[in-house]
Amino acid sequence: MATANVSTNVSAQTLSPEEARAKVLAGESLEGATVNGDLDLAGATVKGHLDLAGATVKGHLDLGGATVKGDLYLRGATVKGNLYLEGATVKGDLYLRGATVGGCLNFVWTKGPSCIYVSPKLAQLVHWSAPTTPLVVVED
Repeated sequence: MATANVSTNVSAQTLSPEEARAKVLAGESLEGATVNGDLDLAGATVKGHLDLAGATVKGHLDLGGATVKGDLYLRGATVKGNLYLEGATVKGDLYLRGATVGGCLNFVWTKGPSCIYVSPKLAQLVHWSAPTTPLVVVED
């Protein structure tokens, strides 16, 4: 199982899915980056926060079975495909304010976040996907 400690930033870079995965596993933030395809982090362990704020994933974002030991930042992110968190553990909070998901949300996690911060446009869908997780609706 891969392990990462997120700390540095690759803002405004365009990355292949393999490059993006390698950077996350090397401890880098993908804030503001563009990933040209699916970002497969299934089964990965991130020791700290996973920061994809403002990032664009041109395919699916798969965190199935992954462990994020800090917060998961998707503020202002765009995921063109599905967002998978099936079997995932998120030990911090999930920030979805301003995020756009073009496909389905799968929040059937092993241990969900402490709280989900979400925009009004996603609130109902997120609540339906994660009805037992506290939800804070924040204006964009």
